[in-house]
Amino acid sequence: MVQDETIVIKIDKHKKEKLKKLAAKENRTLSGYIKNILDEVLKKKL
Repeated sequence: MVQDETIVIKIDKHKKEKLKKLAAKENRTLSGYIKNILDEVLKKKL
């Protein structure tokens, strides 16, 4: 079983608000939305 790790990403407030709006459009939490983006990037790169 894979253990989740916590990472901290510093972004400015305006970018965070934009990401929150995009996440809400997909009925996701901000962390879930970012996690999904990272998963997609890793699939393309690996």
